[in-house]
Amino acid sequence: MPSSSLEQPPSASETLAKRRNRGREILRIERRIAGITCSRNHRMVGTLCVLSEITVDVSQPPFCVIRHPQEHREEDFEDLFVRLRKIIPGGSKWAVLVDLQHTSALRGSDREFTSAAILKNLDFIEGLMLCEARVAPRPLMRGALTVLDWITPRSWPIKNFRSGIVAEDWLRTRLAAAGISAPEQRIWVEPAIASTSNR
Repeated sequence: MPSSSLEQPPSASETLAKRRNRGREILRIERRIAGITCSRNHRMVGTLCVLSEITVDVSQPPFCVIRHPQEHREEDFEDLFVRLRKIIPGGSKWAVLVDLQHTSALRGSDREFTSAAILKNLDFIEGLMLCEARVAPRPLMRGALTVLDWITPRSWPIKNFRSGIVAEDWLRTRLAAAGISAPEQRIWVEPAIASTSNR
């Protein structure tokens, strides 16, 4: 057979394009099989449904659970305080559990606008905070939070934890010491949201 009639192997760019298209098709099929849908405050990353905005749960007072997404935008924090003002009744004290387990470490710019938002809303926050426990399994995030606390001092007890269960137990101890009853049902539930970052 003459060499001119042999098929030329695909170029590297053609091979890469085919692999990408095949990968996209597999992803679509996996999502369809799994029946994956995301609620309005989530977005798809591969087959994972990840949080895309800060969520607030005050369904079990005096606990307030705030879950943070992997990445933040500057407006997220101001929006958080606007929502808190709408849903939290004045004059009540809350034990706040902040879930940062899927959040990338706070960059310098993140700390700056977080600090600015806290200071801007400090009177409101101090009126509602009894105590605050933050769940941050990664050492890098806990270090960033320590820096944030140093540049934004606050009057209520704040503590960082690797475990959400231990964080909740600490909040319950603080509530009991203040003579405030807490619901028996556990508030820490491992969210069905996977991280795409190992930082």
